[in-house]
Amino acid sequence: MKRRFILCIITLMLFGFLNAQEVFTNKQGVPVLPKAGEFAIGINAHPILEFVGNSANGSTWNGTSFDFLDNNRYIFGKYFADDLTAYRIMLRVGLNNNTLSKYVLDDLDTEMIDQVIDQHAVSKTNIFLGLGMEKRKGIYRIQGYAGGDLMLGISNGTDKYTYGNEITSTNPNPTTYDFGNNLMGMYRVLQHNHGFGFSIGARAFVGVEYFLFPKLSLGGEFGWGINFGARGTSSVRAEYYAISGTKSDAEELEYNIDKSSHFYIDTDNLGGLIKLMFHF
Repeated sequence: MKRRFILCIITLMLFGFLNAQEVFTNKQGVPVLPKAGEFAIGINAHPILEFVGNSANGSTWNGTSFDFLDNNRYIFGKYFADDLTAYRIMLRVGLNNNTLSKYVLDDLDTEMIDQVIDQHAVSKTNIFLGLGMEKRKGIYRIQGYAGGDLMLGISNGTDKYTYGNEITSTNPNPTTYDFGNNLMGMYRVLQHNHGFGFSIGARAFVGVEYFLFPKLSLGGEFGWGINFGARGTSSVRAEYYAISGTKSDAEELEYNIDKSSHFYIDTDNLGGLIKLMFHF
């Protein structure tokens, strides 16, 4: 009877100890690990770690920045449904329209004083969405996790060029500003369609986080996934001075450049990045 009583006391003490570990606090009593209902946002820790590592060397490589996790430039966040379950989201919505105007001489002005405008208008769309879930396990400052992500990305882009000096029989080679990709030998580009691109993928991952301070962690993860993507035909519409028999004038032509696709199954480590996660 006495032994049973002692075993019951020990069991209750162990049960209480294990429950106490569920809420790990620092010396000031502040909870260290994330809790249900909290959010988190992640950034690339490399610039900050580089700043700390080089802080004593004067002014060499000691700049820092609040940077995206990787080159996809998506915002990475989590929501904790409970203490050990988090939903992940990766989001980028990029809609860019830029116009660059350059002044060139007006070929119709014999005094070479007047100017006309050449323009390069760029339109780009980049959308990336990833949704996932992770399950966590651990005590004290180390938390391991595993889960999966689903990802979808689309992109498109167009370059349009307008010119102040027209191509005519009296001016077959007009003054034109070189924007970098608009002059190709005898051709002057009017529009470059880059083709519609998309990618879709799924990924399983395992990772670990170490909480340096309450609600602030460093971590990384390995993944294994599958991804398929394609980009439609890229085309160019251009103008040039053409001579056909007794007729000479500006003509247009359109031609295709390329298209592409990819499919892979492989492991990854998110480019070797270390994540810095802020929980709140």
